[in-house]
Amino acid sequence: MWPLDIIPTTVWLLAVTLTLCYVFKRWFASSSSSSSSSKCLPPGPRGVAALQTVMTGVRYGSFHLEISNWAPRGTPVSMCAGPLATFVSINNPGLVREVFSDRYTEAITSDRPPTFIGSFLFYGPKDIAMAPVTPEWTAQRKMFHSALRLYGDGVQKFESTVQGELRHMIERLEQHTGEDICIEEHISDTLLCVLSILMTGERPGPESTLPVTMRALDKAVSTMGTLGVDLPLQLCPLLRHVPGWFRDQCSLTLRCRDQLIEPILSHAKATVCRDQPRGIVDAMLLAQDGFSASVTDDHVKGVMLDIIVGGYVTSLTSFLSTVVVLLNLPHVARAIQDEIDRNVGQRTPTLDDRRHLHYTEATLLEVLRYMRFFALGLPHVCSQDITIAGYFIPKGSTLVANQWECNMDPTAWDKPEQFLPERFLDKEGKLLPADHPTRKNLLPFGIGKRVCPGETFARTRLYLLITTLLQRFDFLPPSDKKIIPLDNIPWAPGAVLLLPSFKCRVQKRTS
Repeated sequence: MWPLDIIPTTVWLLAVTLTLCYVFKRWFASSSSSSSSSKCLPPGPRGVAALQTVMTGVRYGSFHLEISNWAPRGTPVSMCAGPLATFVSINNPGLVREVFSDRYTEAITSDRPPTFIGSFLFYGPKDIAMAPVTPEWTAQRKMFHSALRLYGDGVQKFESTVQGELRHMIERLEQHTGEDICIEEHISDTLLCVLSILMTGERPGPESTLPVTMRALDKAVSTMGTLGVDLPLQLCPLLRHVPGWFRDQCSLTLRCRDQLIEPILSHAKATVCRDQPRGIVDAMLLAQDGFSASVTDDHVKGVMLDIIVGGYVTSLTSFLSTVVVLLNLPHVARAIQDEIDRNVGQRTPTLDDRRHLHYTEATLLEVLRYMRFFALGLPHVCSQDITIAGYFIPKGSTLVANQWECNMDPTAWDKPEQFLPERFLDKEGKLLPADHPTRKNLLPFGIGKRVCPGETFARTRLYLLITTLLQRFDFLPPSDKKIIPLDNIPWAPGAVLLLPSFKCRVQKRTS
């Protein structure tokens, strides 16, 4: 029971009392209006049942599992309409694409609902991920893309950065070949160094506290981003000032953020070189000049926070999920290694090799589909009444693109419960094109206005990590043979679902 089992009873009772007051106020107000009572609403719990399912999801960190009980699997849309809010789950990938990228509906569904973490941690919010669609948000997104162009479009520099850090990681792993290791510790250090170089252009030295602060911030944000923490604080912001767990967690998160973001930005502003930006922060400061007062320093800091939080936890979980798959399915690992041996040989894999590594690419796509760690994505909100799949969705409803259900939808996937990289290959073993219906069903980075701007970097990181390490090492179960089973993964709650810590062995390949 996380995180509520660590909240002192008195504070939790206060939160429940204040929440119930808000609930009954909302319930009384909604009961006086019957504007949508005669409409055709999606199936799902209502009233007391809706309140119960939300509170259960809050208490156990299992909201993605609670949604699965709203309607039978294969139901394209389901709704939880209660006094706290109206949640609408879109469970079919084709429908997700339609709702969030169709020209008409995109304008209605692209906003974000207000959240405590957005206003409290993301400067208002003034980032790209959490902020609503406004002229400032549009300018900020353009500024970020301008920064990427100033940075040299990012990709080639980023490839060189990742390869350099992987050489350090390989040296460390070679010292522990054949031993039981926690692979998370090694990959975490590598990812944090990559992010530091991407942001500042500099690799943190042995005395730098930057990686430690990044890791602490990620842990704090992952906690704050859960429904069990954000919802009580959204309903009763006063809790952040009441002595106890909520206040301590808010203070810790804010302290980690400021200890990380402020020094990086201050140093960059004092030393920025207009002719040659060292990292993304330099590039954003230079690009900021072209957007006058519409993009402030808080907007720059918001994007920095997006890069750090999104770039670390999603890449870490993607890599660890791939390792769990390879430990369970060694034939998949061997097939990737055979493909690398045939097409790359002994030289370091590059991004240009992707066009030849079809099975490898298909496997990484299947990891994103099968593991479903970004279960609900980031929520959207309806800015006006809308009809989805024939169902009436009232203004103000929270919409989620439910990857937990979409990626197991039997109408979209053949044998969805099985891990099959071949589903992304044609009859000749070539990777299906991006516009193929099967590829279009996979939406791990979102769609439409809210598509993740860091998708290219995320996929590049995962590809280079897996190909470089599998070229040199075999991933084997630990000496006690205990591995996380694919059919019963004990996910821990978080803004991104988290794998439990596990051990494995890395054995240097001899051929």
